[in-house]
Amino acid sequence: MIRNLCNLLDECDLTLVTSQPQVFDWARERNLSIVMIDTLDSLPRSVLDLCHSIEHKEKIASLLKRSAPIKLVSIPQIAFDSSPAAMIYSCERLLAADSVGCVKEQARLLQLFGRAHRISLTGNASSGVCNFFGELEISAFAGELFPLGMACSAAQLFEVSLDVHDTTVTPAFEVTGIFKMSGLLMARAPDFHGKPYSVNEISSLVGMVAEAGHAEVHLKNNTISRVIVDGRDIALVLQAMTGKRGLTLTEFAIGLNKRIRSDIDWRVNSQLNEGVEGIHLGIGDGRSGLHIDLLCPTVRCAFDTEADVPALPCI
Repeated sequence: MIRNLCNLLDECDLTLVTSQPQVFDWARERNLSIVMIDTLDSLPRSVLDLCHSIEHKEKIASLLKRSAPIKLVSIPQIAFDSSPAAMIYSCERLLAADSVGCVKEQARLLQLFGRAHRISLTGNASSGVCNFFGELEISAFAGELFPLGMACSAAQLFEVSLDVHDTTVTPAFEVTGIFKMSGLLMARAPDFHGKPYSVNEISSLVGMVAEAGHAEVHLKNNTISRVIVDGRDIALVLQAMTGKRGLTLTEFAIGLNKRIRSDIDWRVNSQLNEGVEGIHLGIGDGRSGLHIDLLCPTVRCAFDTEADVPALPCI
């Protein structure tokens, strides 16, 4: 269950760190190496950090300062649904994933981004395009090695994303199309200062999209115009939740995690869902408003390159 992540870290042992007793008991029942954070004076050499609270995050930061260099992968469930059930779901999805294969696939996609001028986006009830105009701001795992001293979020292992950090600069990419949607994710950063939405409000909206018979998102030139869920347009609802960034894209990402498709539960507000193969479209910055990912796993990508370079489909 844990072998693939150990292979990525190039470590024989991996220790899970939690502050939730239910998560501790779940891991022990499965013979996983796990410790409660309050029992630690320093961190083991390789860690899967199961972070569900500000207090936990602060304790990890303190332990890192007094530990020798380590390798750390984090599931920051604190930003999503911090319940033990959601943490266990996320941990199961991460440990079952082919993290090594996804990191290798990222390297291939980065080469394609360097040669392409457009991505054609097609699939079941989906059609669109992502055009490139200049130097792209790309987020991906930094290489295939995981050296001591490195820390990353689990999401970094399973996606390549184009990001818009500076709103004063015109993005170097532009997405237009209509895409079938299977789920939503909603997250807030530790320094979130927007309207305080309750867990129930977020869960209700995530669940509504997850259980819909049909959902689709419409956008033109990086701005969402409609989000149709069983005939109802919820675009204005999402706009109100995302703060100053509104319905303009902050992220276009290609997910690479194939293995999650058969076991995914769209009702769970889990960071691991965003790495599912296909694409997802991000709005909101997570600070002035929620960051919302619209997950479109049936969309397939084809990189359009120069005429003398064969176009390769992404997975």
